[in-house]
Amino acid sequence: MNINYKAENKENKQLNLEKRNKQNSGIPKPVLYTGLSIAGVAAISIIGKILYDKSKKDEKFKEITGERVVNGIKLSVSDQKWIRKNMFNPNQVYPLCWNNVSLLFLAGPEYRSKKFINSTINSNKIIKIIDYTDKILKNQNLVDCFSGNVEIDKNYRPIPDNEQNLLSQYYHFLFTDVEKKYDKSTLLDLGIVDMYFRFSILGDTFNYIKFVIENSIKDVLSKEKNNDVKKTYSNNGFKVTVDSYNVREKGINGLKSILVDFCKTELYKNKADNFVNFFGSNDINFLQEKGYYPTFVAIGDDRVDYKSTPHWMGAYIIYDKNQNIKYFLWADGCKNGLKVMSKEEALNKLKKYVNIVVKYSSKDIVEEFYTPEFTLATKED
Repeated sequence: MNINYKAENKENKQLNLEKRNKQNSGIPKPVLYTGLSIAGVAAISIIGKILYDKSKKDEKFKEITGERVVNGIKLSVSDQKWIRKNMFNPNQVYPLCWNNVSLLFLAGPEYRSKKFINSTINSNKIIKIIDYTDKILKNQNLVDCFSGNVEIDKNYRPIPDNEQNLLSQYYHFLFTDVEKKYDKSTLLDLGIVDMYFRFSILGDTFNYIKFVIENSIKDVLSKEKNNDVKKTYSNNGFKVTVDSYNVREKGINGLKSILVDFCKTELYKNKADNFVNFFGSNDINFLQEKGYYPTFVAIGDDRVDYKSTPHWMGAYIIYDKNQNIKYFLWADGCKNGLKVMSKEEALNKLKKYVNIVVKYSSKDIVEEFYTPEFTLATKED
């Protein structure tokens, strides 16, 4: 005879449930609150919620009491505090990798500082984006930047004047398209960038690039405010003109940020092998003698076939108290979380790519905002 065990078990469970209900039916419900008032129960519930919320918060932001090793790099307490306050990895949404890098660029700690915004920025568009990145970093439930990424609200992505669609800007980086305007002001006008250079590294030697930049800095700083700054440098038929297009007038009294674009979009296929020498023997820190240090790098990955265009990543450069590079914090939205790299590992990685843009910051900016041992960002709120 076939027995329907499922039906039998279901019937037994139903009988047991009815039996328990009959046994409990005579118990007055208020007995559950014996010895406690309704208000007392409510108070316990509130306390329980507070403790639960605190435990959830602690899962995200545990107290920093000792060293931490990430990707083989030892991070001190001050390193970890700086990273917690200043770093996140925007999640990749195709094809907005370039926009992620623009967002990371504006999230620089010097730009988020109140003294910078209050004294320099007069663009509501830019302030809105900077405030948004600051809000992300102050979120107590922010995921650990080494283990997760942050979803970016499309309403807070940089869009210049007269453009509505993010995709219409394709490849127009916020920080290299210095002619683009935000509330009728360029990034040079706003002081986001004080000086801007674009080079075709294939057509220029490193020594020539170094000569042009160093002499341009000297020329600009020697001029009195409001004087016109214009000079043309030539080398083997290639000309670089430094004028109001790429020098911020207010920066004459003190250049804080110099942007050097070592690429042109039409050169993607050429695989500039002499980048190996630039980031190898000569080092990325070639403006150190002039008092400027690399603090941010945008990298176009043309070595991997992404089917359409190169993928872009961003990296911050962190210093020790002697102005030596400690490590790179590499943000790639396609990867889960940031990666910490030693100077040697990062420079070896940079050798692979043709398209690299470097922001150089003045020594005082580096000490205040990119040196965890010095910066105010490591102090407790």
